[in-house]
Amino acid sequence: MELQTASFGKQTVSEDDLILFPNGVLGFESHTKFKLFHEEGNQPTVYWLQSTEDANLMMSIISPSVLGLNYQLTLTDEEIITLALDNVEDAIVALVVYKQNEASDDNLDIKAIAKAPLIINTQAKRGIQKSLTKLDLVE
Repeated sequence: MELQTASFGKQTVSEDDLILFPNGVLGFESHTKFKLFHEEGNQPTVYWLQSTEDANLMMSIISPSVLGLNYQLTLTDEEIITLALDNVEDAIVALVVYKQNEASDDNLDIKAIAKAPLIINTQAKRGIQKSLTKLDLVE
């Protein structure tokens, strides 16, 4: 399928490469299909989730380990079903990051949404965004 993006131009992607977020993501609940892009190289730091439904909707995501965070998450039965998660080893956790001050590049203030991590089943290509009331981090 052809995917038009604001940042990457026209891309040809396979339906098999899309990640389904059945409930969408916070603030964009109607957007359920995303393509994951990353910088070329062995171990990219930043990834981008591009909506297939809106060329202008792209989120930068990172591994929590980039910020020194290590989550210990408990998933509900419903979340496990939504993720189609049979093996916990297939799940990754990612954080959405954004610039606080868009107006000036001189004062970059990068923020991560630590209380709403993304959980993605890399095998089933399904994801959720889990809202946390408190952070349970492991040292």
